[in-house]
Parts: sequence; C-alpha cells; structure tokens
Amino acid sequence: MPPSSDSRDPGILVPQIAQSFRQLPISLIANLANGLILAAVLWGAVPTPVLLSWSGLLIAVTGARFLSLRAFGNASPKSEPDLAVWTTYFVAGACAAGVVWGLSGILLFHPSSFPHQVVLAFVLGGMVAGAVPLLSSVRYAYGASE
Repeated sequence: MPPSSDSRDPGILVPQIAQSFRQLPISLIANLANGLILAAVLWGAVPTPVLLSWSGLLIAVTGARFLSLRAFGNASPKSEPDLAVWTTYFVAGACAAGVVWGLSGILLFHPSSFPHQVVLAFVLGGMVAGAVPLLSSVRYAYGASE
C-alpha cells in the first residue's frame, strides 16, 4: 500500500494540500526572519551587492508564496481538479524557495572565514530540517525544495 502522500484518494489529497497551505504562514515568516538574520550576520563579509540581490530574491519569492497563500484561502478548493492546480503552485513555491536557499550556499559562502561558513551551514541545515513538516505531506514538494 503506498504512503498516504502518494494516495490518489481525493479524500486524503484535498486535506493534505489544505494542511500544507495552513502551515505555510509560519514557514514564510521563518524564511524571511532566517534570511534577514543571515544577511545581517554576513554583512561586511560578503559583497553588499550580492547580499542585497540574494535578500531581494528571497523577499520576492516569499512575497509570491504569500500571494499564492492568499489566493488559496480565497479559492477554498474542495475538489481534486482544483487540488491539482494548487498542488502545482505549492510545489513551485517550494522549488523557488529551495533555489533561493541553495543559491545562498553558493553566493554567500565566504571562502576564507570559517565562522561565516559554519553559520551558513547551520542556517541551511536548519532550513532543510524545518521544511520537513511542511513539505513532506505533498508529493514532490520536499524533493523540489532540496
């Protein structure tokens, strides 16, 4: 028997995506807070244009995910066809956030400062660990964010 997240039963799929969208606000807040804290810690260690560009990208992706969350709340999908569209939006948002955080590991890496490398590694590890409860119930979402 496949795991419930792989089920095709709309009785399971609809509540799964609804639950994921209900958990999304805290994830968006954590994304922004962790990103801004990381930017503050790396200020002066990473070139300012790179840091500001990455921060701007994080804010843009988080804003887009917030708009998707609002639209989901207004739409209140209850059927499997509606679910397919919202699942796609959710997975795309997770993927975009994963790309932004993945870029941080490349763009914000300070080659000669071990303490900055450790901070970046811990923040990225925490973001991955924090994504598990949100993304694990939606098929493909966790893998898309990695």
